[in-house]
Amino acid sequence: MNKLYANLDMKLALIIVTSIILSNIIVFFLISYFSFSFNLSTILLSILIAFLLIFTATYWLVCRPLKNTLRKYRQTELSLERLIRQNELILEAAGEGIIGINCEGIIIFVNPSASKMLGYSIEELIGENHHEKIHYLNQNGLRYEEENCPIFKTCKYGITNKGQDEVFWRKDGSSFPVEYMSTPMIENEQVIGAVVTFKDLTERRKELQEIEEKLAHLEYLWSSLKKAEEAQKETEKRYRSFFNESRDSVFMTSTTWQLTDINKSALEFFEYDKNEIFRLHLQELFLNASDFLNFEQIIKRNSSVKDFEAKLIKKSGLEIDCLITASTQIDDEGNILGYYGIIHDITDRKKLEQQLLHAQKMEAVGRLAGGVAHDFNNILTAIIGYGKLLKEEMEPDNPLQNYNTQILNSAERAANLTRALLTFSRKQIISPKPVNINDLINGITRLLNRLIGEDIELITHLSEKDLTIMADSTQIEQVLMNLATNARDAMPGGGTLIIKTDLASFDSEYIKLHGYGKPGNYALISVEDTGTGIDEKIRERIFEPFFTTKEVGKGTGLGLAMVYGIIKQHEGYINVYSVKNKGTTFKIYLPLIKSTTENIKDIDKYYNTGGSETILVAEDDSLVRNLSRKILEKAGYHVIEALDGEDALNIFKEKNKEIQLLLLDVIMPKKNGRECYDEMKKIKPDVKVIFMSGYTADIIHKKGIIEEGIELLLKPISPNELLRKVREVLDRKAESTNTIAFLDTNFIK
Repeated sequence: MNKLYANLDMKLALIIVTSIILSNIIVFFLISYFSFSFNLSTILLSILIAFLLIFTATYWLVCRPLKNTLRKYRQTELSLERLIRQNELILEAAGEGIIGINCEGIIIFVNPSASKMLGYSIEELIGENHHEKIHYLNQNGLRYEEENCPIFKTCKYGITNKGQDEVFWRKDGSSFPVEYMSTPMIENEQVIGAVVTFKDLTERRKELQEIEEKLAHLEYLWSSLKKAEEAQKETEKRYRSFFNESRDSVFMTSTTWQLTDINKSALEFFEYDKNEIFRLHLQELFLNASDFLNFEQIIKRNSSVKDFEAKLIKKSGLEIDCLITASTQIDDEGNILGYYGIIHDITDRKKLEQQLLHAQKMEAVGRLAGGVAHDFNNILTAIIGYGKLLKEEMEPDNPLQNYNTQILNSAERAANLTRALLTFSRKQIISPKPVNINDLINGITRLLNRLIGEDIELITHLSEKDLTIMADSTQIEQVLMNLATNARDAMPGGGTLIIKTDLASFDSEYIKLHGYGKPGNYALISVEDTGTGIDEKIRERIFEPFFTTKEVGKGTGLGLAMVYGIIKQHEGYINVYSVKNKGTTFKIYLPLIKSTTENIKDIDKYYNTGGSETILVAEDDSLVRNLSRKILEKAGYHVIEALDGEDALNIFKEKNKEIQLLLLDVIMPKKNGRECYDEMKKIKPDVKVIFMSGYTADIIHKKGIIEEGIELLLKPISPNELLRKVREVLDRKAESTNTIAFLDTNFIK
């Protein structure tokens, strides 16, 4: 710039000198022309005049304006330099990243902020393609095609574009969210590149999230403390709506715990009207004064209390379990204005918890009963078996036959009692067989008499018609016992229980009228009592699981639910009719079948066939094992004894060729019967087997016996029944052999 000014000064001086020389020549000729002499004085005079005139004119007309122009030009140049430097400083100090690129996408300028955000030095970025360097992938990691890039569109079409929800990639391979603006650089109406300004949104997003959280917190505080004066009416309206429509009891009190406000739910819950309840203090709703003192101490110590459990009392005196959540109401200066809170009724939940504990206790009792039943059934098997062997050995006119008969009858009653008792303790797998409903009721009458007690008279009116159904007798017995139990509880002062049977028919008109059923004939069982009756609201929920009207600990609420489930499982229907204080009638409809009922008890009278085959008997109970051996050997069979499952498997491996039948106890030490049978089948696939067990159905089910759909018999087993089944299995062809299981009564469902 200084060199340029020097050249201008030289040109200016040359112009001045040239002007002086020319002016001297002109003046000289003019003076000479007028004075007609060309002497030295003329020359000097002309030079002096020309110099004065030309210099003065040149200075004022040329030099001075030019000098002023040059001074202004220099000032403008200095201002421009300062402006350029200021712009450079601004770009360097800018917090936003700024990148300049040409039309080919090559980076031509990078400010320090952009270099810092991208992790590259300025030298590493200059000359590089910006898209391939910092903008090559989307935030999902997929390739970002250049033609889709807004920056590319700016360079191509000369339009300003904005990028949002995109990422730039750093030198270390990490990315960061950016917001950028790409502005075209235009020269002579031609796009020569673009300027990209961008911001790292990482901190902004964090700040926005923090702001949103703070705003949400502030909104909550604003709503809770009702500080928004402009929205005070709307807030009050919403508060009132929540206050009045809440299903929980909402209350407000003074500092002395006198109730000052309470919602509609609380009035209904505590059974007070407004005038009555506003005269009460909160402590008067507590059943125990000690509970209120503890509640008061906690809220005064902590300014709030959450889920404080206490027993409250209604106006009627009914006790209720509740959870109380409350806080202290404080003004801006920290003064306590009162207390407010919510009371949540957990009475039903507490009942459910107690019912669950009771059900768990019943489950434990049931498991215990199952174990006891197994051992008891083994003992009964030995008693009945040896008693019948003794009966066969004695002469009919032997005086001891009467004693033996009494022993057998008592053992049979014990077996029936065990089966009946286990009906209470287990849900069992259904095993439907043809059953005459009248015979079933006659068979359970004695147990029902014991169940309902001496102060209740049991009357049966049984139809003379053939009422044969396909049912699991044990489950139908359980239905009758559950209904009898309910009837007993409804007649605490005694009464009458009437069980009737009859034939009922469903036609299209009946189904249309009552809204249930399938056309056909049904066995109708009516169970009537003269008890207190059932309220209509309660009757609507009577079959719901865990619904009970009995006192805590007096019932699980499962009895009628089980009745309903059993009847439905048998494709039947049940209705309940009741009048308050006049009694209740349950009517059960079970579909009839053609009469093919089984008479299992007559087996001993006609079957006593033996054989000569070899039978492996595996039983860990010595009484049952010895009895089985004696019965089978007496019938001509060859018996091999095994003490447990492992012993049985070892014996079978050695003597499987001579063994025609397996007689296995289901539950044995070391290996259970099913495990033994599975391994024995691998050695001899066509081996025949009979299972024996006295355990309950849930245990047998876990051992895998039930899944094959085997025929089910009951233990204790009489000698002739054992011989009949052994002979029956041995006589079957190999391809039609079924597995037989001897189980106790609780196995049948």
